[in-house]
Amino acid sequence: MLKPSQKARASVPLHPPPALAANFPSSHAKPSSYFTFTGVTHQSTEAVRRVLTENDHSYDMWGKVRFNHNHFSHSALTRYALGAPPELLQADWEQARGFLALLDPQEEGRDLEMMKGFPKKITRDNWTDKSVFGRRAAHSLYLPFFHEEVARLGIDGAIQEYLFSPAATANEGLAQTCQHNPAISSALFPPNWPQTQLKNTSGTPNKPLLGLYAEYLASPILDPGPYDSTTLINDRLKNAVTPERVVVLQDLVARWDLSDMSEAGIAARAEEVSWVAALICGATSRPGYKTRIDFFLMHLLTSSFFVPAYLNRLSKEQRRIILQTYALTLFHICSSRGRPAIYPQVAMGYPADAAGPLPRAGEGAGEHKLPMIGDGSRNQDNPWFGIVDNAMMDYDSHVPKSIRSLLHYSQLYGYKAAGSVPGAFNADGSEVVPGIGAVDGTVFVRIAGKIMQYMGWVKETAAGGDSKTGDWDRTAMGWNGAWDDETPHKVRKCNDSVWSMQALSLGRDISSVTLELKLGPEAPL
Repeated sequence: MLKPSQKARASVPLHPPPALAANFPSSHAKPSSYFTFTGVTHQSTEAVRRVLTENDHSYDMWGKVRFNHNHFSHSALTRYALGAPPELLQADWEQARGFLALLDPQEEGRDLEMMKGFPKKITRDNWTDKSVFGRRAAHSLYLPFFHEEVARLGIDGAIQEYLFSPAATANEGLAQTCQHNPAISSALFPPNWPQTQLKNTSGTPNKPLLGLYAEYLASPILDPGPYDSTTLINDRLKNAVTPERVVVLQDLVARWDLSDMSEAGIAARAEEVSWVAALICGATSRPGYKTRIDFFLMHLLTSSFFVPAYLNRLSKEQRRIILQTYALTLFHICSSRGRPAIYPQVAMGYPADAAGPLPRAGEGAGEHKLPMIGDGSRNQDNPWFGIVDNAMMDYDSHVPKSIRSLLHYSQLYGYKAAGSVPGAFNADGSEVVPGIGAVDGTVFVRIAGKIMQYMGWVKETAAGGDSKTGDWDRTAMGWNGAWDDETPHKVRKCNDSVWSMQALSLGRDISSVTLELKLGPEAPL
């Protein structure tokens, strides 16, 4: 993600589509079928369709810096879902496209050397050819192919053909999938994946996902080893999948209880994922230290939002495959971050009434001029309105994506009392993770508020407030050594001062990609 000093200040003119996009369909984006929030209008729907079409027809999936993804489709759909008006969607598009590579491979700025040996056209006969499969420069070849395949097969047919068939790994998402090298993540998966799911053959009882995470933390074989601050993410991912570690990870995931794949069953499994992903993102900063929120663990939170959307389209066996894939990936990512422990007291120590730095009525903002109920102070506000209002305008699209996930989970589970986290207790009544019994449904707004404080209340800062305490952490903070250069704060009572989760793979020959990309940026939500 670019720093503020690197932002494009002037709007970059829209580039016309190349000839290869002549038959691409226009966007048909519409409001989510399971995430609802006020603010979506006919005008914003027309605007998001227009900017998504322009992005799909004119720009590559990579930025001009070739290891950066084109995040725009995620950004636009997230802000749209949170109620962004047309003007904000257009502003987002104008600042984003200045960093994007053009779709036309012959345009200025493209490295033609990267395309040597590519076929002239991708077909059903050559789409897995090693000369092009997994190559970053191939988006302009794969995108027309998958547009044609989705038109031929439909979304569900394309999923079956290209995600679950023995030969494989819609449209834009499939094209993106084919440009991620599977070498790192393929070691996670057994032979014949995804046709053959993991089976519990150990005789050890099945457990909820949270209980398996507790076992993961305790396993001596999964100890991540010594800390090296100079190791890059790809190397950390490779180091996490030694043969010995993979056996343990597969055994853990095989014991996740996926016996019930009915509608009620997948809703329960999606709830497990929601709580665990939120805690891994927001409750892994060390108690007593300045808060950190890991960049890669954050992606486990943002991707978890899509799990129900995919499960609802699949057979029962395929649902198990996707859930096991997600769990393996979760453990893999966490291993690359030093196997971070969950500290429930950290997340529950964040305020449940988070608000930006500008004073509220009753907090020095002037006398009330009209009758009102209460005094207007922050503990009488709905904190989500301020959180969403600021997140929607954040330059870093990971902020609104994180907030969307947490808001959705708060809508579903925010009412739940302490002790309601799925899998919180062992059979003997003891806590699976120390302190987990105190976690209630406010944890989602608490984590959301901390993300805003951490990344900055951008709208209120522009209005004169003072806010921003950090940036996404990349130290791999699960390792003790990642904290060696910091002195812990004196621990006080639980309050905000005290306790001051890209790749999803379907394995083997299937390319790795963040779960958000698997079915394309317009997957039904």
